Amino acid sequence: MSSINDTQDMHSDTSHLIPDPLSAMLSDLVISLRMTPEWDEWMEHLPDDLRRIVAPDYSDHLMQSASTIFNRYQRSRAPEDLEEAITLLRELTALTPRGHIEHARHLSRLADALLGRFMLFERIEDSDEAVDLARQAVAVIRSGHRPSIHLADCLSTLATCLGVQSDSTPRRLDRIEEAITIWREVVSLPLSPSESWTALRHLALAIFSRQLQLEEADGIEEVIILLRRSLALIPAEHQDKQGSLDALAVAAVMRCELGDANIEYREKALEICRESVANYDQSTLDDHYCLAVGNLANAYWINGDYEEAVTHYEQAANMRYATPHCRFRVTTLWAIRAIQHSTSLRAHIKALELLDRCLTSTPTIDLQHQFLMENASTLATNAASCAIEKEELETAVQVLEQGRAFLWSRIRGYRPSIEKLRKQSPGLAEEFKSVCQQLEHLTVSSQPNFMGMPPFPNISSTPHAAHGLEFDAKMTKNRQLSDDYERLISEIRQLDGFSSFLKATPFSTLQTAASGGPVILVHVDGSRSDAIIVRATETPLLVPLPGDLSTVADTLSTRLVVVDRINRNEDRYGVSHQSKEFDMNNVLQILWKEVCQPIARALQEMGHPKGSRIWWCPVGRLGALPLHAAGIYNHKGVLIEGFPNLYMSSYTPTLSSLIASRETAVNGGPGPRLLAVGQSNSLPKVKDEFLKLKSLLPNNVLKIRDGDGAESDKVLADLRDHPWVHFACHGSLDAGSPFKSGFVLYNKKLSLRDIMQARLPNAELAFLAACHSAAMESESETPDEVLTLAAAMQFCGFRSIVGTLWTMSDSDGPVLTEKFYMHMLRNGLDDTDVCDSAEAVHLATKFMREAGVPLHRWTTFVHVGI
Repeated sequence: MSSINDTQDMHSDTSHLIPDPLSAMLSDLVISLRMTPEWDEWMEHLPDDLRRIVAPDYSDHLMQSASTIFNRYQRSRAPEDLEEAITLLRELTALTPRGHIEHARHLSRLADALLGRFMLFERIEDSDEAVDLARQAVAVIRSGHRPSIHLADCLSTLATCLGVQSDSTPRRLDRIEEAITIWREVVSLPLSPSESWTALRHLALAIFSRQLQLEEADGIEEVIILLRRSLALIPAEHQDKQGSLDALAVAAVMRCELGDANIEYREKALEICRESVANYDQSTLDDHYCLAVGNLANAYWINGDYEEAVTHYEQAANMRYATPHCRFRVTTLWAIRAIQHSTSLRAHIKALELLDRCLTSTPTIDLQHQFLMENASTLATNAASCAIEKEELETAVQVLEQGRAFLWSRIRGYRPSIEKLRKQSPGLAEEFKSVCQQLEHLTVSSQPNFMGMPPFPNISSTPHAAHGLEFDAKMTKNRQLSDDYERLISEIRQLDGFSSFLKATPFSTLQTAASGGPVILVHVDGSRSDAIIVRATETPLLVPLPGDLSTVADTLSTRLVVVDRINRNEDRYGVSHQSKEFDMNNVLQILWKEVCQPIARALQEMGHPKGSRIWWCPVGRLGALPLHAAGIYNHKGVLIEGFPNLYMSSYTPTLSSLIASRETAVNGGPGPRLLAVGQSNSLPKVKDEFLKLKSLLPNNVLKIRDGDGAESDKVLADLRDHPWVHFACHGSLDAGSPFKSGFVLYNKKLSLRDIMQARLPNAELAFLAACHSAAMESESETPDEVLTLAAAMQFCGFRSIVGTLWTMSDSDGPVLTEKFYMHMLRNGLDDTDVCDSAEAVHLATKFMREAGVPLHRWTTFVHVGI
């Protein structure tokens, strides 16, 4: 029961207070002022009494426009309509005196619109603000001296906001119970027939939501009874009949899913679902129809008619008039259910395609990350398993590439190489470059009043209002830029030789990642585990791994956390721990036998020379494990058998990032300029580290920022003309917001967001002597998105990176630094090559190993990139 559609009797209590001619003059004045920069300031200082009576015609116009546009959005699902409705409703709310009944109605309407946006993007701030506004509206209505005809509307909005929000908050059951209580109150009020059937439907849906959360069928019968009561009140040809019929169809299917699945209930559910789909007007198909067809597929599935079910899932997945979010929802269910069906791979590929489209319409990186956490944690690995089962290894490589490091790859996608395009169409190239830069800035920006957009007046007392206004602006700008982005790509693809510009990367291109040596994708899924060795000129090679590797990876990741803590205590405080289970030797031995030994054997059989380079591209939690150091060691840490004696290891988060690093690498040049950044005040050995650098590099090549001299802004500025950077400080990982991860400097953290936005033109080598600079957040739901700092620096433009998997010992910094840079500079300053950095790390850690440095200390160091 949306109150936003009711536009009757606006300002009936105020319009008589001023003469019509004066009202018209004031209305004209308001409209003209609104077009000037002084509008916000004028509104802010307008007395409440005058605001209450000024320009009622203008307020009527706003309300009529907001209602029309919101109704249009409900039909079209076009985000721009929703943005405009929210903007108009905010302005209307600002014009109306607080505490007035019309103010309550406007608050309720704005809550409705914000709830619509929450349902699009699941942005919790929208839901919170909607609930706050709806509560304010109800409070104003209840404070009146006489019963209000608007109470049912405002209560309905509040109950709806509570019910929808409950799906994404820890207090969801409490919120659902409150929503149910409010809906029962609404049902008990004097209502018109249309209000009655709407309230009954919403009460049923609230109860249904509760039972779904509880995974109990007990309350489903009441849901079905309420929906039948709702349907009985609705005239046969009334448009509201569809909503209650759709809800009844969902409830009937869920009764079979959660509880009694006897044949009578299953057949009845199928009958209702067929009626629901058949009842749609073919001229007004939208998201609701897409979901109804998806629910019909569910009904066929529970009746055992799998072919008919898959046909309807695929029909819903390909409905072009439905939104990507709606289609993605149905397609993921298809992919899950059809895991053993012949269409499984097709379903997963379609889901990945729609996932990308969902992210395109999501304006901020934090919301994109939230969406991935909730919807796509295993999509790529499941797709790869399907492809491997079908012996389509090239497809498996493609879907693993497409579905991993989504956010980072999207940002990199905003930085395409356009040199070829510039030669053919310079104007188009510059326009496309500008749009890409603006999109990247908007997506990762955390600052208000960006992109030259005007500030907004303070028009709401809710704590979420300021954030809501900023997000409104981001929504608008994102839509405009996204439209330009798609338009320009379409124009570019019309040019000769550019038909595949920015399309999904084909395997033939991905294969070039192995031009410097094989790349090993280690894939772990609940159903199977494999390594796929990508080779430069031959077809991929499959190496089957133990089926329980997923469990092994989780166990080893957990053990590594414990090993790290134990060894830190032992190093710092002399606390000894003898448990073999939590010994690094044990971890590396299991890793060798379960994962790396079969891969090493395959590399040897294919003739890959001993001592040459290979790249690891681990999936999921395997990214936290020291694959490069796997082997059997004696009690003194001497390597008996293992990977370090066979090959020189590097890592890469994706094949595309490795390809891009090679394409942008600078060959030759005037020699390195190195920026050393440290915090010796908290890490005493940093001073020794910097002394080693001073002994190897002249003053005109080396610049040091340490302690209070290492302010984030100064460091960021220096990075622009220093291709090499050496961080000797603490690292910080933020699993919830990966772009907020970074380096802890003197005054504040230098975040990955800061580094990425700097668009460093000459970045080559980053040495991250920082605790946890490459550590994987083991508890993340999307480990492929919580990139290590080392891997993330590759996406920020650095070609080669040295990092750590877990806490490094402060005392190892000077040793590794000296050995690493001695090798890098062995031929003099004018003959350096960042491609030597992998060998430099390999030799430096070999020196540490042979010097008797404990396993847990030297195995933490890794190389990422070219």
